[in-house]
Amino acid sequence: MGIGIRIKQAREAIGLTQKQLAQQLGITPSAVTNYENEVSHPKEPILYKLLDTLKVDANFLFQDEMSAHRSAPTPAGQRIGIAYDKAAPPVKETVEVALKPWLDGNSLTIKTKTPPAEEPEADESETMELPQYELSSAAGLGTYMDEVPSYEMRDVLLADVPEGAEMLIRISGDSMEPEYYDGDIVFVESAIALESGDIGIFVVDGFAYCKQLVITGHRRAVLRSMNENYEDIDLSQYAYCHTVGRVIGKLEGN
Repeated sequence: MGIGIRIKQAREAIGLTQKQLAQQLGITPSAVTNYENEVSHPKEPILYKLLDTLKVDANFLFQDEMSAHRSAPTPAGQRIGIAYDKAAPPVKETVEVALKPWLDGNSLTIKTKTPPAEEPEADESETMELPQYELSSAAGLGTYMDEVPSYEMRDVLLADVPEGAEMLIRISGDSMEPEYYDGDIVFVESAIALESGDIGIFVVDGFAYCKQLVITGHRRAVLRSMNENYEDIDLSQYAYCHTVGRVIGKLEGN
């Protein structure tokens, strides 16, 4: 078992549905599904909220990963240990000198190479469900966004989904050409803070944009278009700016 099974066990133990857990964590239900299926893993801020909501500690969620790294002594190691305990002091001293490069305190650590495990062949027809929001994030002059945008669940081929993707958003306008065109559907990963140069979905004074975040100086940032015909949006001139997430790919053939 892994962390996904443990999340599901803890959620069911306190009687929460995936949707209810998602609401308490402030994420989408599909993100919870991805966690439990181990398609993706919760990032640090969500992980802390997850532990608190499920009323478990990190030892419970990661117990399988931790136990996988524990190994019992081999039969040969047990025989050597018994022989060492029975040996005379000069013999013990010789053994300790010989093994000194591998000794770490009172523990013996030997690193061995193991052949890589063969990955199972992916089922090219396997799909996963992601919410597609119809807020039509503008790669242009901005699209007004209601407080709760509508969405529909959409099946996407698992092989096409970038790691970390939690939602789909349709782009409108031409300001991000040639990177993204009008009508493109992009994969978005939820993120509170983006780095300079990241392309993201932003809500500025009620209008949604797909733009590149550029940090231009101390505590000053602008949203920049790929199309040079559009001017930067200086965030210092607006009362409200919210980051929806980071754009991490485009759905081909949508």
